[in-house]
Amino acid sequence: MVFRDGAFLAGGGVDYNVSSRDTTINAIIKTGATVAQVTCAFPHGAAPGDVVTISGCAEPEYNGNFTISSIISPTVFEIPVVVTAPASCSQAEISVPVSYSPPFVNDEIVLNVATTLGEDITIMTFQRIIVAPSSGEANTASNLGVGVGLFSTKAGIDLRFKSITGGDGILITDVGSGTVSISADALQTFEARNGINTSVHLLSTTESYIGVRDTSSVVTIDVSTVPAGTSGSGRRLVVQDESGGAGTNNIQIAHGGALFGGVPSPFLINVDFGSVTIVYDGNDWHIVSKTF
Repeated sequence: MVFRDGAFLAGGGVDYNVSSRDTTINAIIKTGATVAQVTCAFPHGAAPGDVVTISGCAEPEYNGNFTISSIISPTVFEIPVVVTAPASCSQAEISVPVSYSPPFVNDEIVLNVATTLGEDITIMTFQRIIVAPSSGEANTASNLGVGVGLFSTKAGIDLRFKSITGGDGILITDVGSGTVSISADALQTFEARNGINTSVHLLSTTESYIGVRDTSSVVTIDVSTVPAGTSGSGRRLVVQDESGGAGTNNIQIAHGGALFGGVPSPFLINVDFGSVTIVYDGNDWHIVSKTF
């Protein structure tokens, strides 16, 4: 700041101009995945948390407003950058202007009004970079709760978020008006088949079809414990005698304390190549079809 006999001068070409400035950057080099080191030609006078505006780089990742993360030396500071930023500025852009709040150390001040003998000219300089981002505060973002966070990184004024993609049976759709729809993909309605050769089998998380391939002894399909995440109303299960021996050694479908179509368990498949389809309502299994 410039004062004349105690009165603050406006600057910016009204009362005085800054005719020369030592704001040259000699190099910007990436020193980590998301960290770049800025080397100034003269002492920068900055501190961690100050905001600096860099422009004139051929690489767009190094242009914009950056919050200084650390001070390495009087002429070197570090800024956060994106992972995809180039290793350094190109040689043709080695001198990059930095926006400071004028006047700064080593600046030349030229008064635009005549002075007289005895006037007191006072120049006060803050040893910090104090220019704020032109588009608002230097904000950041964070993820709340215990779920999967969507916020990724902040590069300059750019807040970067992760994309959501659909998994098996899940469809992600941008329906417009700021709304994203997450739904089941109707094309993915297929049966998770499991062929078994054991005398006792416990219902798993994904199966909707159990093919019994060995009836050399009685076979028990135990659906007493419906796996977590699959116990809601509507779980469907098909059990089929694929061995052709259920007439001799029955297939028992057991669920302690539950009913099958009003009949206490176990429900028997006692005909060769017989099958049954049952649906769970959250408490009981209901027979919706059978082939005997």
